[in-house]
Amino acid sequence: TGYASSGTVILFGGVPNTRDIIANDDIFSSTGLSFSAAPAMNDSHGFEHEAPYLDPAVVSGGASGKVFVSGGQDDEDFILNTTKLYNPGSNSFTTGASLNTPRADHTVTLFTTGALKSDVLIVGGLQLDEFGDRIALDDVELYDPAIGSISELGAIMQDARGQQTATQRNDGRILVTGGYDETFDANGFNEATA
Repeated sequence: TGYASSGTVILFGGVPNTRDIIANDDIFSSTGLSFSAAPAMNDSHGFEHEAPYLDPAVVSGGASGKVFVSGGQDDEDFILNTTKLYNPGSNSFTTGASLNTPRADHTVTLFTTGALKSDVLIVGGLQLDEFGDRIALDDVELYDPAIGSISELGAIMQDARGQQTATQRNDGRILVTGGYDETFDANGFNEATA
C-alpha cells in the first residue's frame, strides 16, 4: 500500500515471493528518486490493508495530514482489526481506534465532499470463517478522524464484497463495484452499489 503527498510515496508492509511479511516500511522521494527507511509498525499490518492519506484540505483535527492504516492480514494469517496513524512529519506511528470487524482486502475512502466530508468509509473486505476459509463481508464502518472514533454502520450493503473498488462520485456518494462475493466468486457481480 502506498500514500502520496508532495512527491512522497510510503510503502507499508507487503509480502515477497516467500510469503513472509515485510515488517519494515519504505519512503520514496520523487524529488531525490530514492528510497529511505520509515519506521516499522509496532504490530505488522502485513498485507491486504488499506492506507489513505487524510488530506489537510479535507480533514481537520489530530489526524489531519496523517495516513490511516487499517486492517490487513499478519504473518500468521490472522485478519486484523487494528489501525495505525502514520505521521509523515515525525516519521512515526501511533495506535488508532480498533475496527469493529477484523477485515482485509476492504476499501477505505475519504469523503471529500457532501454531508460526511472528512469522514472515512470502510467497506466490506474479507475475513476468515471458523474453518479458515475466506468469506466476504457486507458490513460498513465510518471513521471520524476529527475525534478518532470508528462507528459500526452494520450490514447495509446489498451484497458481501471483498477486493472491490470504491470511488467517490461528484454527488458525494461512494460507488462500490466488483470484487468477490460471499462464496469468494469473482463472477458474482454485474451491478454496483452507491
